[in-house]
Amino acid sequence: MAMVTLTGSVATGRTVAAMAAGRKLLLELGGNDPLFVLPDTDLTAAARLAADGACATAGQSCRGVKRVIVWESVADAFVPLLTAAVAAKRAGDPHAADTDVGPLITEDAARLVAERVAAAEKDGAVVTTGGTHTGPLMAPTVLDRVRPHSDLVTEETFGPVAPVLRVADTDEAVRLSNSTPYGLQAGVLTNDSAAFWELASRLRVGAVNLGAGPHYDSPHIPFGGVKASGVGREGIRYAIAEMTSIKTVTLPYR
Repeated sequence: MAMVTLTGSVATGRTVAAMAAGRKLLLELGGNDPLFVLPDTDLTAAARLAADGACATAGQSCRGVKRVIVWESVADAFVPLLTAAVAAKRAGDPHAADTDVGPLITEDAARLVAERVAAAEKDGAVVTTGGTHTGPLMAPTVLDRVRPHSDLVTEETFGPVAPVLRVADTDEAVRLSNSTPYGLQAGVLTNDSAAFWELASRLRVGAVNLGAGPHYDSPHIPFGGVKASGVGREGIRYAIAEMTSIKTVTLPYR
């Protein structure tokens, strides 16, 4: 076996990496991806994008929106828009045509998400919609004023939850984003190119997407993270390069 590639959790990735010592690795692991909502962006469009990114595949995606980092100056206007967009998501039978959010993989998974939501609420967060589960079905949820140390946002939470963290400025936003062990992707919503480039240069992630969420995907760009989010890059040409060993042949000059 020349190479091992895995998409999975951080814990599984570390176990596989230890077992595969001496072989090439391509590990696509967890994410705790932020979406930055800056004051100059279209808040209605930002709310829709955040809701879609947090609730797609019932939140069970490494590149889904896991933290919504919003500038304090627009948070009071943004949160009701996000709440309405998430509350409009229909949760239920995944076979039904009108279902937007299906169940989590197990009831235990939904219970863990609900427990983290409840713990964040106990610590001062405000649940503006959702927050409960029925069996494996977790209600699409929004929390405002989430504390940065909450397990809901320091750990990778696989569920349809949009936690809002309010920040005063770029420095605080960067500090919060970089404070977790993960570093997969980020999304930035702004019309200010200087603000975008400052964020892009300071965020410790594998990709920063302007005008899109961390869930942005294309097979033609490199996909992968830093820190606990993985090793190597996927994407058509990039995966080929990762799975190729370079052989050098030299010839004498005559």
